[in-house]
Order: sequence, then C-alpha cells, then structure tokens
Amino acid sequence: MSVPTDWIPARSFTPDRLSGLICRGLGTVAPTAARRYLDAVIRARVSRAREEPSAGGPPVSILGGFELNIGVARAAQILRAGLEASGVPVHPMDCSPVLRPIAGPAQPRAAAPASGTMVFCVNPPQMVPLLSHFGPRICRGKRLVGYWWWELDRIPRAWLPWAALMDEIWVSSRFVHDTFSRGLPGKKTVRYVPLPVPEPVASSLGRVDFGLPEQPFTVLAPFDLSSHWARKNPMGAIAAFRRAFPSANEAQLVLKVSGADQHPAHVERLRGLTAEMPNVRIIDRNLPPRDLAALVRCTDVLLSLHRAEGFGLFIAEAMWLGTAIVATGWSGVMDMLDPDNALLVAFDKVPVQPAEYASVPPGAQWAEPDIGHAADCLRRLANDAGLRARLRTKARERAERQFSLDRFRAVVADLLPR
Repeated sequence: MSVPTDWIPARSFTPDRLSGLICRGLGTVAPTAARRYLDAVIRARVSRAREEPSAGGPPVSILGGFELNIGVARAAQILRAGLEASGVPVHPMDCSPVLRPIAGPAQPRAAAPASGTMVFCVNPPQMVPLLSHFGPRICRGKRLVGYWWWELDRIPRAWLPWAALMDEIWVSSRFVHDTFSRGLPGKKTVRYVPLPVPEPVASSLGRVDFGLPEQPFTVLAPFDLSSHWARKNPMGAIAAFRRAFPSANEAQLVLKVSGADQHPAHVERLRGLTAEMPNVRIIDRNLPPRDLAALVRCTDVLLSLHRAEGFGLFIAEAMWLGTAIVATGWSGVMDMLDPDNALLVAFDKVPVQPAEYASVPPGAQWAEPDIGHAADCLRRLANDAGLRARLRTKARERAERQFSLDRFRAVVADLLPR
C-alpha cells in the first residue's frame, strides 16, 4: 500500500556524529551509562520533533504489539478495537519485534500520519528500542499519550523524564491512576480509560482435550513467567491448593504457564515444587486464544494469589466465561471484583524486596495473601455448587456492565480534542 506524501516515513535511528561517538565509547566501558545516554539522546530528539504544539485529535496512531499474546500487547489490541468500534480513525503501528523476537522475515515499518494523536502502548523501558525502530521523527506534529501499565504503588524514577514528554497518561485501572497521580509531579493529566474487554470466544475443547480428568473439582492458576515470578506468586497458589485438598483425589490444579520458552528455569522449578502432587497438571505450551478461553471455561475456579496486578486480564475474561474467581483482594483487580462476584483473599501489606521485583521504587509495598484464607475459599467453592453458580452469575453481570462498548464510547468522547 502506498504511503501518502504528507505522512512521516519510519526509519531506524542510531545516534551519529558526536552523540554516536559518545554512545559507542560508553557502550564499551559502561553499558549502563550508554543506555542512559541513548535514552537522553532520543528524548531530546522527540522534544526537537515536537517544537510546534499539536492540538491532537484523530487520527489516532497506536503503537503496540499487535502480533503478540502478552498482556501489554493484548491491551493495545483491545484499545484499538474499542476505538475503531467507536468510530475513531485509527492507524495501527505494530511494534511486536521490539517487544519479543518474532520468527520469519522482517516486516516493513509502518509510516505515521503527519498529525493527530500518538498512543504508546508500551512502558517507558521500551520507549528507546521502540523509537530506535521507528525513529523519533514519527512524533512530529502529534499529541503524545503514554498508555502505561504498572503494578506497584510507587512508580520508578526512571519513568519521570518520559512522563514529562507525554501530553497525557492513560491507564486502565483506578489503582494505577492513583499511583500515577501521586507519583507524577506538576499537573500531568492522568486519565482513567477502562478497557472494553470483549467476551472471549471459546473453542469446543473440553477437559479431556487438555489431558484432564472430567470429574474432580478443578482449579486453574494462570500466569506469565515474563511478568515477575514473585508478583504472580505461583508458589502461593500451589500452597493454598495443597492445604485445601490434602488428598490427591479431592481436586486437581492446572498451572497454565505462559513465557515458558523465555524462562525454562522457572518451569523446572514449578515441576520440582509439584513433583509429588499427582493432581497437578502443568500446561506450558502456547494455546490459541479460543483454546485458552475453552480451558478457562471448563475449570471450576480461577485462582490468582497475585501480590499486585495493574489490571488482571485473565480475571476479566474469566468473568465473561462463567468461571468462579478466588483472588487477592488488592490492586487493579478491585476495579471489577467485589464480595458479590468473587471470593476475595485477605492479605497483609508488606515491603517489596529488590530481589523480588526489578527496579523496585523505594517505599513500594504489595500484598502478601493469606494462604490459609485462600485454602478456606477453595474448600467453600468445592463444597457449594450454589455459591459457585451465584458468583458466576454476578461476575458475568458485572462484565457486561464494566466492559461494555457503550461505557467505553462515553469515555472516548472526552479523550480526543475536537
């Protein structure tokens, strides 16, 4: 497809002349300093490209991982679909190769419109590789928006310079909104933009197709190993299940693991932790979205003993699919969960240790779920089919309200300058 002559072609960026010499020199002796210097160079180029203020408005260029099945990429895909369904002209710019290695020939870089709004559906640590891929000049003539995700109650200091370049920050939960509103200096606009999570379409697969026995009460604990082991807390899920069902024939636990190819040592750790538990099944292969939805649908309860969540996309989809939910009652999931539609696990707030989370901001805390209470919740659900049915019904009703396109369209009406 030909590119209109007034659009901005994308091209890779590397520092040249003196800045290039400095960057290469630092890269030899001090790689961390080289990364910080490149970060500063690209931010300066973005500022230079935006010397003329922009009114924003449509079209909306969305930079996201449209070929990937990871949380931040799924969010970009849902945002794009919601804006298109709201009648907003959208120009997608795929940055999947920036976020994850992709097999096959390299795809051409998408050009950018000469005006409008540019939404970065990647967090600040990915901004340098992204703008090295497309070039800082794509920001020329745009209103810039960071559509960012975070899970802790403090934001990293390294994010502040990138926040200063954005005209607005959009977030998808009140928890992240509160965190950013506290942490960003000045009068930076932070908007709560709830995701219009669509109802998943499940394939016809059932338990047998996943190698699971049909009868036992079945608990599903899904998590992505790329999203921090300690934050997702699979050890907590295993401990709660073991305490709730000491006999192997009472129930079965399914650990759905994403990112196994990136973190094989963590997969082996899981296998070691469950080696003497014959009622635990680890599914570490990638599943198509329809089959993943079928797996969620055919289990009795989704268990999430997270220590922190920015949003909780798996939980949102389980609400649509009619799977009862047991989850830590803290952070971003509280946008959609309440005591009427889920069993919320009690917790204590504890400091986040540097070994548990990379680049943890000073003073950050998260939830330490009560394993005994989580086990009690699982036993209650296993013994009370009526409770499971009530939770499923309430969760489905909440999903229909919370994720409706009508609600999203009402938000979109105030997002873009006319």
